[in-house]
Amino acid sequence: LFLDEYKKYANSPFHISGESYAGHYLPAISSEIINNNKEATEKGLLKINYKSMLIGNGWTNPKIQFKEYETYGCTNYSKYQPIFNETTCKDMEVTYPRCESLMNACYRFPTSLTCIPAGLYCESRQAGPFEQTGLNPYDIRMKCEGDSGLCYNLIEAIQDYANKPEVISNLGVDPEVEKYESCSNSVGYRFGTTGDNSFDYSPKVAETLEAGVRVLLYVGDMDWICNWVGNLAWSLEMKWSGQEGYNAAPTEPWYSDLTGKHAGDVRSFGKLTFLKIFEAGHMVPFDQPENALDFFNKWLNELPLAN
Repeated sequence: LFLDEYKKYANSPFHISGESYAGHYLPAISSEIINNNKEATEKGLLKINYKSMLIGNGWTNPKIQFKEYETYGCTNYSKYQPIFNETTCKDMEVTYPRCESLMNACYRFPTSLTCIPAGLYCESRQAGPFEQTGLNPYDIRMKCEGDSGLCYNLIEAIQDYANKPEVISNLGVDPEVEKYESCSNSVGYRFGTTGDNSFDYSPKVAETLEAGVRVLLYVGDMDWICNWVGNLAWSLEMKWSGQEGYNAAPTEPWYSDLTGKHAGDVRSFGKLTFLKIFEAGHMVPFDQPENALDFFNKWLNELPLAN
């Protein structure tokens, strides 16, 4: 509708980007764009000039990402790790086969009946131990702040700001909306009943690559909840025509032109690129704004990230 209304943008490069649960909804959106573009071609209609998808610290393949919680939490990757003691690590190792079995059932028959029990068990056994640490699941360098459960005082400040009468008025918010919530438990609960959290969206990432669309997976190395180990693992296991080449590709340094620093490591083959950003948590642009701008601009301009 937007491109139909504003035709001067009709042929502009189109990119989709998001973080966290975007690892689920962006591949779904990507699949829709690809399929609708095919239909548009057949009917001689306007196509979206779809160029790339960027997923930051995404939640995409839960079965594999659940498994790698133990790896990330029990390995000495940084001065902040390992996070857990040997007893906890052993418990996570012992309980994963049950998690895997439940997730296999969910993947074979993706319904709420199979996927909700799988998600509940895996979250409690594989992700649950982190809750006992008091750390921020979005940045293991920090303690969890505030009372919202989102661990950043800034989020509560944003919520307070959004609920100011003058802000509500200026935004034209429907009077029936009682208040703004940064994370609504009631909405989350209803969404959770679909079982979607445990669905595997990596096949739609593969579909995107096979359609010739570039994909960037960028991940801050200090994030627990959607950590780089799990994201790298599922990207290596994903079935697509470039899998062999991608898995054999070297890990190379990425230097930010804006800071002059070795800001991360990159692996790239064909249309797929994986970028690990140093000293960044779940929200990479929040922790590393200059370095994030560097890779974002390079990506949009189709410049290589490896130096």
